[in-house]
This record gives sequence, structure tokens and C-alpha cells, in this order.
Amino acid sequence: PSRRAQPGPLDSVMLLLSQDVVDRLSSLLRRPLVRVGTESQRVSARYGRCSRTDVVLASKLVLPASLAETAIQAAARAYALYGVSAQRFAYAKSTRSGLVLPVGAFHRWMIDSGVARVVSECASLYLCAIVESLAEEVYRRVVLEPNNEEPSDEKLTRDVIERRISADPELWSLLQPHAYLVPLHQP
Repeated sequence: PSRRAQPGPLDSVMLLLSQDVVDRLSSLLRRPLVRVGTESQRVSARYGRCSRTDVVLASKLVLPASLAETAIQAAARAYALYGVSAQRFAYAKSTRSGLVLPVGAFHRWMIDSGVARVVSECASLYLCAIVESLAEEVYRRVVLEPNNEEPSDEKLTRDVIERRISADPELWSLLQPHAYLVPLHQP
């Protein structure tokens, strides 16, 4: 049983898109995830503990202002749902917070990639909600028609995705490769 207040576009996205398109969108969304993770690592380096405020600050620094605002609001809603969940251990964190993406996998990624020695569960919940909000925004701007909120008649391919991202300055700047940044975990 899902506790989601209203279904989002990610709930049915797999049914509408080809595997090639899903793979491309996934690889594009990995970029802001790593950028926010890298910035969270830098912000939380002093105490070696990553909290939700570190993730929020990193998001404000990395994401364009309008995307950061909506992503942080989505994270706050997810955190509020998680906090008022009555059955603490009966459901997964994702279900209790109304998210589709797995919060536990984000927590494991943050620990494995060395964001901080200690990562709070609120930080991983916030990061998961922020990435899910970004995924919904990319879906809305790239897959759906900009004006009428319905899927386009045009066949969605990698080239169409790249063209639509190039036409949107916020998405274009966010989804660019960032190899010049310091990697998260240096062995």
C-alpha cells in the first residue's frame, strides 16, 4: 500500500518509454546526483557527518534556483510524510515518505561513495527526494509537451532528448558532464 498523496509522472514512466530512452535519462540524472553528492561531501567535511541541511545547502549551490526550490520543497514534503508515518518498521522508508526511488539505496550510495563517515537517514531521504523531483522535472520538460502536459506524438529517441535538453537552459546546464570536478571517493 502506497502512502503517496498523489501519483507523480515517475509511477508510470517505465510503461511509456523505450529502454534506450530510460537508459539515457538515467545516465543524465546520474550527473546531478554526483554533483550534489560531491558538494554535500565538501560541505560536510568539517565534522564528517552529512545531515539534511548539508544536502539542502549542496542542492542550492549546484542546482539552478527554480529547480532547487521545487526539489527542496519536495524533499520537505517527503520528510514530513516520513515523520508522521504511524507504522515505523512495517514499510520501507520510500513507502513511508511517498517516494518511488529507494531511500535505502541512496543511503548505501552515500556511504559507499564517501560523502561522509556518518550519513543521517534524513540526508539520504532528502537526496532521494531531490533526485526524484529532478527526474519528474526532466520528464515533464523533455518527455511531455511543454504547454499541454501530454506526451508528444514525436517518437522519443536519444537525439530528441538531447535536442529538448539543449533548448532548456536550466536542464542543459544541470545535465552537462562535469569531469572537471573532484571525484567523490579517492582510494
